[in-house]
Parts: sequence; C-alpha cells; structure tokens
Amino acid sequence: MKDDKQVAVSYQEPIKTFEGHEEQITCIATFPDGKRIATGSADKTIRIWRLDDGTEVKKWVAKKYVCALIILRNGKHVVSAEGENTNADLDDETEYPWNLSVRDTETGKVIAGPLDGHIKLVVALDVSLDGGILASGSMDCRVILRNTSNWQRKGVPLLCGALVLFVQFSPTGQLGVATTEDIQIWDLDRSERLAQFKGHADFNNASNRSLIWTHDGAHLLSAGDYKDPVIRSWDTSTWKQAGDSWSGHDVDKDINQIALNPAGTLLASASADHTVCLWKLPTGREVARFQHSDWGFRVAFSVDGLSVFGVGGDDKISQWEIPEQVFAGVRSDSLGDNNEAGPSRGKQRNMKGLLNSEIPGQRRNKAPNYERTNRPRGQATYSAMPRTHAESSSSSPLHDLRTFFGGIRPSLPKKRKQKEPQPKQKAPQVADVPLGKATYVCYLQLYRVLDIRPHPSLG
Repeated sequence: MKDDKQVAVSYQEPIKTFEGHEEQITCIATFPDGKRIATGSADKTIRIWRLDDGTEVKKWVAKKYVCALIILRNGKHVVSAEGENTNADLDDETEYPWNLSVRDTETGKVIAGPLDGHIKLVVALDVSLDGGILASGSMDCRVILRNTSNWQRKGVPLLCGALVLFVQFSPTGQLGVATTEDIQIWDLDRSERLAQFKGHADFNNASNRSLIWTHDGAHLLSAGDYKDPVIRSWDTSTWKQAGDSWSGHDVDKDINQIALNPAGTLLASASADHTVCLWKLPTGREVARFQHSDWGFRVAFSVDGLSVFGVGGDDKISQWEIPEQVFAGVRSDSLGDNNEAGPSRGKQRNMKGLLNSEIPGQRRNKAPNYERTNRPRGQATYSAMPRTHAESSSSSPLHDLRTFFGGIRPSLPKKRKQKEPQPKQKAPQVADVPLGKATYVCYLQLYRVLDIRPHPSLG
C-alpha cells in the first residue's frame, strides 16, 4: 500500500563502500557483534570486513563458487555453499555435487564438511531461531535439514517439486520455502507440508524470489520477479493476501531480496532497477530509496538497525545510513492509532515497543523467548503432494530460467576506479545482537553454464 501524500526520499551516494572482490558478490551476512560483515563471491573467496573503516580483515580461498553464506547465532562459525556446476540442462540426471562447509570464524579452518547431499546449485541457507537446525535449499528441488550440533542430516530431504530459491524459518519453527512455482510451509518435526499456494505465480506466472516473516508470525512477506515486481503480504491464518501489493520498483525488474530490520518496523528490498528501497510496516509505504551504482541483488541491515548494506552488479558492498526522518516517521505513527491494513493486521505489536526493544539492557529483562520473536530476518519465508524433480514443471526448465534470471548479468573482469575513502561516521550503539542472520545466493554461474541472456524487456 502506498501513501501518495508522502513521497519517499531518494539518496544517491552510500556513506561507505567495501571493495576487493574480483567478481560478483553473491551473499552478505552481518556478524552478531555488529562490527563485521562477511561476503561470498563468484571469485571463489569468502571475505570478512571491518565495518568502522571498511578494511578487509580476512580472506578465505574456497576454490569453488560461493553461492550462499550464513553466520551461526554464536558468531563462531560461518557456513557456506560451494560448488562447480557445469550442468547445461537442469533436467540432466547427472549429479553435480554442491556441498556445505563450516568454517571457524577466527581461523578460517573448515571444521565440518564438505557436507554433501545436494546435486544441483544450493541457493539458500537459513538457521532456526534456536540455532539448532540448518536448512539448505537447492535447484535440485529439495531442502536438506541438519543438526548444527553434529552437522548430521535431520530426517529426510523435503521434496518441494520445483526449484527452491529461498528458505526462511518462522518464529514458531516452521519453514517457509519459495520456489519458482509456489510458496510452501513445512512442519519439520513431521517432515510434512502444511500449506501450499502459488504466491506471485498467480500473477503472470511470476517466480517467488524471496520471503520474510513478520516478528509476530502473523504475516509472511514475499517478493516477485520482473513479471510481478511487487511485495505481497500473506495472512498466515488463511494464506490469503492481506491488503494491496507494495509497488514502487520498476515494473520490468526483479526484486531479488527483501529483509526486515531488527525492530521489525522497516523492510528493505533490493531490485534490478538499481535501487534499494525501504518500506514501513505495517502500511507498506515506501519511505526511502537508495540509488545503487548497478542492479541490486542482496540486502542486509546492520545490527543496530541504523544502516543498510547492498550488493549487486558492481562487485562491491555499499552501505547507506538510514535517515533520522525515517525513524521519526515510524515513531510518530506508533504514538497514534494506526488502522491501516498491513502485515501485522489483527496481531499487530506496538511499534513503539518494537523500537524501544532495541535499547541495550531491555532485552535481558524480557521473557526467555523474547529473542526468538525479535530476531531480524534477513532476508528472507498449501497441501499438494510433493512432486519429483522430473515432474516439477510442464514447461522447459531452460526457458523458465531464462526468464527467471532475467536482469542478473554475469560479472566480467573489469577495471574499477579507486574511490577516495569515505569519512568515518559514528553511529550510536543501539541494538542488542540479532543472532543467526542469514543471507542467500546469487545465480551467477547458471548464467555462465546455461549461457542465459537478460530478458529482452530488461535492456
């Protein structure tokens, strides 16, 4: 829902950039200490960056493409999805293993792995709110669950019947799965699919690109590709759309990821239209727009919630500071009665309380399960029987991929101008640590191995 009386403010230059990767950055995650971020890349490296000055402090050579990355809740381990997929046809029954590696944060040593099981590109990772289960989603149409205590598989793989593009745990422990054909909700204790609906596929046969749950679990937000480049909110009690779609990104560009801030009051979206947008919950009004130097692919909030990071086609990380007027607008709304329909309709938590919950010391006074309901979701999460991979689509997978990955261009080696360092900006220490923040992958090498070109409408 958009309020035409209040126009989103546009900001051009980031306050800081982090440069060093030689090819497309595929994933980004924030450390619980709020002082570092980690990135994975098609240049076959994982890098750790210090936020105060943008310095690269660690570089791990993975020897394979890194297409998904997550930092566990304790901050001591980094899990990555790595592989060398030379498959030219996703219907090919030949196995092309994609494995997970668990590294010690301080030493970079692989302490578990390679963890096998997937036979196609792994495109999504998430960890449960209690930190005990890791979920990996793959182009092999399956989700594999693992116990983080011993890294053994938990139960049987979830057969999703279509290419898995995003996974996200709900505040109550269920798993949301976004596929090229539908959105699915799974009960992990019983390995049972509880619900299934088409989502964005109901609109021009679009793909479901990203998911995020509201903190109270009352709504699931999703983003669509260029065929339906909007954000939609789904009432989790009915799985029907709640309110209008959130529109603002260009009509022919993919929304590649959405992420929720630590307070649960702002949502960020990264788009192929060269922007990262901020949307206010529960109204869905766009409140700020940051201009990216190239198409936006992944987005993440800082631990304190005061800034947002974006990566995309320029092979670097951009950091934008969220304007105070955006927070002032959220605080102002929380002081009055807000009856607008939106993601928290019917189960809305007090906005002022959400903001205040980020003040140091207050979380310790909450009930033990408070951390679960206030964990920021990064990125970003039905009843038909699961289908096998061969039954996943009646149309050509190659054709589907050409349209799905429209706008995601392969990165080629190029010379960059070295920018002068941005002045250091100090932000007040605000938030308690959001633990287990996950980010997800790029589909770069699918472009390479399938020789996919941007959709003609995308330019």
